[in-house]
Amino acid sequence: MAVRWYGPRIVVKMKGNIQKKLEIAGRMIVNTIKIRSSIAGPHKSNPGARASLPGEYPHVRTGRFRSCITTVFDKSKFRQLVGSPFSVRYARYLEFGTTRMRPRPWLFRTVIELRNRVIAILKSKVT
Repeated sequence: MAVRWYGPRIVVKMKGNIQKKLEIAGRMIVNTIKIRSSIAGPHKSNPGARASLPGEYPHVRTGRFRSCITTVFDKSKFRQLVGSPFSVRYARYLEFGTTRMRPRPWLFRTVIELRNRVIAILKSKVT
């Protein structure tokens, strides 16, 4: 009786399933951030609106920050990245604050709030 080793096939299938789960979790985090960052802030078209307070999700002024929040799977390191590209540098300032502005956390706060849902996605079966 011959024994066949299917290890490489199983690893490929497992990685594919894990990648799908990571992408689902990444999209959930991005969508949550975009929804929670959708409160209108002060702008030329809406001068009476209140700016976000320290600790709140950033309010929308131009929509550039919110539209740039994204998620992408990094195949080289097998990880899901969530955030804002370098073209929106002030996203880092919103998250961590500056010497002149207290933080308006949007990324780590959301990941912590959704931690149990992310774990449930990673534990679930993907079809």
